[in-house]
Amino acid sequence: MGKLKGLIAASLILTSASSYANVNEHVQKSNHQFYIGADLSMANNVELEVGNASAEESSDLGYNLVAGYEFDTHRVVKTSIEAEYRTFGDIDNTGSLSSDGDAFFINAKAKLFVLYDFGNIYFAPMVGVGQIDINVKDSANQNYSKKEMGYQLGAEIGTRLPQGLDLNLGYRAAFTEIEEANLTLTGFYLGARYFF
Repeated sequence: MGKLKGLIAASLILTSASSYANVNEHVQKSNHQFYIGADLSMANNVELEVGNASAEESSDLGYNLVAGYEFDTHRVVKTSIEAEYRTFGDIDNTGSLSSDGDAFFINAKAKLFVLYDFGNIYFAPMVGVGQIDINVKDSANQNYSKKEMGYQLGAEIGTRLPQGLDLNLGYRAAFTEIEEANLTLTGFYLGARYFF
């Protein structure tokens, strides 16, 4: 009976050790792969400058939809190119300025994984260029509506689950100038990516 208990204890230790060794195998062995995802933008801040008038306000919730391709460049470095559609929440500065809009970006991202015995965490800087379509209305009821090129910078942290799913939390800022309006959009986002 004592040998049986020892055998069971030894097998449990070996099984748990091998499961820890394999916990990050899905990160190290991930191949080139397509992915889709969505983000919920929150704590958004919009800064508008039109002539002498300016506004800095928090906006409504927005969302982002992404589709991309990830390259297996190293066992702990995964680079990707993605197309992103963003909506910015509405902002109204008590009648002074109001705006809404959306954007389409092409982003480049590099996920730098740190592998632990209990899981993995990644850090991913991101840069993107694209077209921002924004509608701005000032207190004199003048409308500024135009599509312009813009750029965005950001970074996120996240984790990759064995089921082909990434969960992330990030921060990004987009910048553009539309006619006489200088526009800066910043905020946090919470999202997920599914790989196939």
